[in-house]
Amino acid sequence: MSSLDVPEKSNWPGFRNRSNVYGIAFGPDGRQWQTEHGPQGGDEINLIKPSGNYGWPLASNGQNYGSDADDLPDHAPDDGFVAPRFTWNVPPAPAGMFFYTGTRFAAWRGDAIIGGLRSCSLIRLKFSGDDVAVAQEIPMNVRIRHVSQAPDGSIWAIEDFPTGPKGGGPGRVLKLEPVFGS
Repeated sequence: MSSLDVPEKSNWPGFRNRSNVYGIAFGPDGRQWQTEHGPQGGDEINLIKPSGNYGWPLASNGQNYGSDADDLPDHAPDDGFVAPRFTWNVPPAPAGMFFYTGTRFAAWRGDAIIGGLRSCSLIRLKFSGDDVAVAQEIPMNVRIRHVSQAPDGSIWAIEDFPTGPKGGGPGRVLKLEPVFGS
């Protein structure tokens, strides 16, 4: 057994049945949140519960790809799976994330900040308890792979290699700061 193997009957409080995890971050209260690319239309934000079963591939708010693909059942209240806390109607392909703790973007304090690959945006989620109260996409016009907060409160973003209609050439590291008076 390697150091990463977890025995089947372990008490390790992991989670299972995930589709395509891109970002994991701890919120201000210490709880773990995760971004996930689902099947078509199934991108989601999950609150991680110890030993939680998130249902993939038996339940998802998305649909399988392909014209004759079987539909996936949506999460249901009593299906035995941990349902996502938020899903998108138009999936942004959420990527890396963090919870903002700085003062430069004062209105964002405590909010989740997420890179958007498909949406070419910075995504801001404001929570009310375990639910998303506000979802905002700030256009960046490039694929944002990862985001992080610097000690000075500025936000740094990694631009994914911009190909196709959005541009070309190597990706960049972007420093984001608030603009006042505009």
